[in-house]
Amino acid sequence: MAILATPEDYAAVRASLDVSLTSGDLPDATIALAVFQGAAEAEVIRRAPSWAPGGANDASVLLAAILWTASLLAERLPVVVSEQEGEYRYQRQPVDLMALAASLRARAEATLASAFDAGDKTPYRPSFFGVAHGGRGRRSRMNGPWEWQPLLQETIGE
Repeated sequence: MAILATPEDYAAVRASLDVSLTSGDLPDATIALAVFQGAAEAEVIRRAPSWAPGGANDASVLLAAILWTASLLAERLPVVVSEQEGEYRYQRQPVDLMALAASLRARAEATLASAFDAGDKTPYRPSFFGVAHGGRGRRSRMNGPWEWQPLLQETIGE
C-alpha cells in the first residue's frame, strides 16, 4: 500500500528539499525507489501502527511520508555551490543537507505525534540512558563523612 501515489505527492517531496527542484532535476521514478519512498513509508507505518487508510489521520500520515522521504533523499543530494560557463556565473549559499534531513525527520515525527495518541507517538525510540553497573562509592574507603573524618584528622595531625 503506497502512501505517496500522486504526482502532487512527488512534487511536495521535491519542494520539501528545494522549491526550485523540478521533475527533470529529481524524477518521480527516483523518489519512488524502495530505498527512499519504500523505506520512508515503512518507517511511517511502523511509527503509526494504528493507522488505516481512509481514516481521520490520512493527511498527517501523508505529510509524514512526504517529509520522511525528503529526509532520506536529502542525505544523497549532490550540492552544487557554484558554476560558470563563459560569462554566465551562478552561485548559491551551501546547504547543510544532514541538518536539513534531521529537520525534515523531526517534522515528520512531530506530525505523527500530533496525529496519534501517546501510545503511538514513539514506540520504537531508542533509550539513550541506562543504569550503569558500578559501586557508586560502595567500594571506596570513604563512603560518608563519618568515614573520611578520621582520615582527614590523621592527615592534618590532630
